[in-house]
Amino acid sequence: MKDDKAATVTEAPVIPAPASLTRHSSPFILHPSGIPGRPTVAYVDLNRLEKNYAALRTFLDKSVRVLGVVKADAYGHGSLPIAHRLERLGIDALGVGTVSGGVELRASGIQCPILVLGGFWRGEEESIVRHGLTPTIYRLEQLYRLSEVAGGLSARLKYHLKMDTGMTRLGVDYTQIVEFARTAQSIPHLHWEGLYSHLSSADENDPSFTRRQIERFLWAVQELASAGFEVPVKHLANSAGLINYPEAWYDMVRPGLSLLGLLPKYCRAPLDVSPILTLRTQIMSLRRVATQTPLSYGRRFVTSREGTIATLPIGYADGLSRLMSNKGAVIVRDQLAPIVGSVTMDMTLIDVTDIPHVQINDDALIIGQSARHSITAETIADQIQTIPYEVFCAVSKRVPRHYLG
Repeated sequence: MKDDKAATVTEAPVIPAPASLTRHSSPFILHPSGIPGRPTVAYVDLNRLEKNYAALRTFLDKSVRVLGVVKADAYGHGSLPIAHRLERLGIDALGVGTVSGGVELRASGIQCPILVLGGFWRGEEESIVRHGLTPTIYRLEQLYRLSEVAGGLSARLKYHLKMDTGMTRLGVDYTQIVEFARTAQSIPHLHWEGLYSHLSSADENDPSFTRRQIERFLWAVQELASAGFEVPVKHLANSAGLINYPEAWYDMVRPGLSLLGLLPKYCRAPLDVSPILTLRTQIMSLRRVATQTPLSYGRRFVTSREGTIATLPIGYADGLSRLMSNKGAVIVRDQLAPIVGSVTMDMTLIDVTDIPHVQINDDALIIGQSARHSITAETIADQIQTIPYEVFCAVSKRVPRHYLG
């Protein structure tokens, strides 16, 4: 059959599937866990998360604190299970994107410091104070509002100041940081605990702009010290930054993707991590087709030979991008089965003509590895010209997450 482009894959050591994931003999399509229902499921291995965290701790100096970034529902992996496991392992702090994300963690019993990386909106001040969240500050107006609420609740609130060193998104310009700090320090009921910035290009091969950002951050820290300000916690490095630029470790680092088992494309130092998420489904239909048979919406794929087409119960509503139409592959019986035709909302077609003994209910790996093949979020990202973060975040809420370990 005609195939535009096969998945880019790499050989990987076999990781045996848990016994609960084996194919069932029931005439019904079952969850791999044995519960009747749609079998499109994401498995998150918390034991691998532990190993990734241990590898990260070994890589860093003992004095460097770790803030685990669990924003966007831990990049689609599930923020509550990830956060609770990391807290149990002794992580120093967690980072969320929104106040509501921090409140959700507190409501679930998380006790460690929680930094709200995305700032906050008017009306969220009381939630921040009552739940002991650490807000990101980038405007003086935010401090005045927080001070008023904290004073009314007889509280003293810690905050981190965001500084722009080149991302040009949020933050006080690094050249104005001393002036900002002088005003901020005079506002009551608040404690300036941290200063941070964000690297825009630490995952790129060219280090020049990242080094410029690091220099700007260091300059600002030195200017603050000369003006008499001591900031207890300084942090700059994300996953790519902490791996590629140890000079950017400062007091704390902010890994997200590396905890989940993926490394930056350009990696200058070894870090032994492995992906913790597997996305799998099962074949729901098999159909023999003749040559010149059009497939799926728009007839964007037409068969060039007789063959066998399998239907999978996964589509773009589950997070398999429509951009994967006629691109890439999934793993069936340790072989690659190309995606053919348009990815639809709920279903996707694959060509299994060259895979012997395929049956209904056979497993199909969308993200994961078998004895001979591996398809990662980065594999998919490369095929549709995006980044692994978007691939993970796209896995929708209707895909159940099952946690192993």
